[in-house]
Amino acid sequence: EIGFLKPRPIPMIYPGRKIGFKTVKQGDGFIELDAGEYICARVYADIAPNSNVKIIYSECYVSPEQGKNYKRDDSSGILKGACDIIHTGNDEYHFKTYWFKAFRFLRIEGENAQNAVKSIFAERINYPLDITSAFECSDEYFNKMYKISINTMLCCMHEIFVDCPHYEQQQYQMDTAVEANVSMRMSNDTALIRKCIGDLAESQCSSGLLCANYPCTSVQIIPGFSFFWIFLLRDYLDYTKDDSFVRVHIGTMDKILNYFDNEVRRNGYISRSIVWDYIDWVAEWDEGVPPVEHGDILTVYNLYYMYALKNAAYICEKIGKDNYAREYNCRYEDLKNTVNDLCFDGELYTDGHKNKNHSMHTIIWAVLSGAAE
Repeated sequence: EIGFLKPRPIPMIYPGRKIGFKTVKQGDGFIELDAGEYICARVYADIAPNSNVKIIYSECYVSPEQGKNYKRDDSSGILKGACDIIHTGNDEYHFKTYWFKAFRFLRIEGENAQNAVKSIFAERINYPLDITSAFECSDEYFNKMYKISINTMLCCMHEIFVDCPHYEQQQYQMDTAVEANVSMRMSNDTALIRKCIGDLAESQCSSGLLCANYPCTSVQIIPGFSFFWIFLLRDYLDYTKDDSFVRVHIGTMDKILNYFDNEVRRNGYISRSIVWDYIDWVAEWDEGVPPVEHGDILTVYNLYYMYALKNAAYICEKIGKDNYAREYNCRYEDLKNTVNDLCFDGELYTDGHKNKNHSMHTIIWAVLSGAAE
């Protein structure tokens, strides 16, 4: 071992199935092609001499104007997306993309585009997941959904799990926790999951929080995302029974929880911070953050923290760290009482029917009850 070099923890990724294209539309100076499905692929093309060509990689046809939606294959829209611009010299040029592209459609623009591109095809690029699961039912809709879901997962698995293959291509903790769980239901191969847990652990800041996305050239902190690393660690332990791997990461988990414990010790609860307290894209929320003033209680984060404490206690019980487990359970009970006092309005569903007069606080209590049990 030299310095920090280590053996590659996942299989090599090589170009896979070859994919041809069907012409959807063509006209003066353009041609539009359909791969038949959404793919992550490396594109290869032979470009004629003395040609200027632009290749646009697009997920779907979209409206030229805001506010109108199209089905993915409705060619009455237009194609937008990332592009490559190719200028050839006096010889035919053999083009290939440097990195994979995520797309279903290609739009090729240029003078005499139909003849400028002499041939074009793609080869799929994704983590070589050995799919060992199977699903089939009497409803063909769900059978199709299963196949689409497998394709979606493969498009999001490369050297890392990616949140969206067409745009950011980054390993965000919240997205990864969901994707890794789905992956564990599809395959017995957990190498990429172990890698992503380790990658994200290495991003831990001095505060105890993990970077929201890692590996990355910049540091982005979303406090609530660190909880999802703990959720994933517990799910991985349940699925694999890999105590020795999980044991290595107990220190990382404890440092995350200590960050929030310090918050609770100062305020009595977790409050809105000075960084991006993202939760979800909700129309009424600015940038995905609930309308809470800085310093005021951020209820969802307190619920996240409580659920993380229960997960952490469960993990520690499973690997024989009972003192840690007891401490986490005590923190959970203390915070539960605080959240009940501050966020529960006293009304509870008793007849199984929703009352229009029940406040959002009651809904939060229902969530909390689920997390508690």
